[in-house]
Amino acid sequence: MVAEDHAAVRTSVVRLLSKNYDVVGTVNDGRALLEATDTMQPDVLVVDLSLPVISGIEAACILKKTRPSKIVFITVHNDPDFVRAARDAGALGYVLKQQMSTDLQEAVEKAYAGELFTSASVRDLYDQEDRYSM
Repeated sequence: MVAEDHAAVRTSVVRLLSKNYDVVGTVNDGRALLEATDTMQPDVLVVDLSLPVISGIEAACILKKTRPSKIVFITVHNDPDFVRAARDAGALGYVLKQQMSTDLQEAVEKAYAGELFTSASVRDLYDQEDRYSM
């Protein structure tokens, strides 16, 4: 399932994923994501971090309590604080939209297997900040 509020990005995500996966649905806000997840019960959710109505982070936190889901966030935010917030919300993947064509398939595969994935440029920032905060 894909949750993305920008139609062009949503179409691109579906096109990328449809090569290897069945995309069972798309939604454009966090409330619709919660409702669709209950009815469709997708294996993996690809979610924009900044959805309207209920943000992707908030929706992930709700799902973490009510229906644990395998979530891959897509976003333009390359800030380690956002990566931390995504991980705290239970996400397994964090993909920069600029790197979707190279990273999204791997992120979904890893999430499906219960493994973590973060786009390399963000992972490097996140790892450096963690090293300095010890």
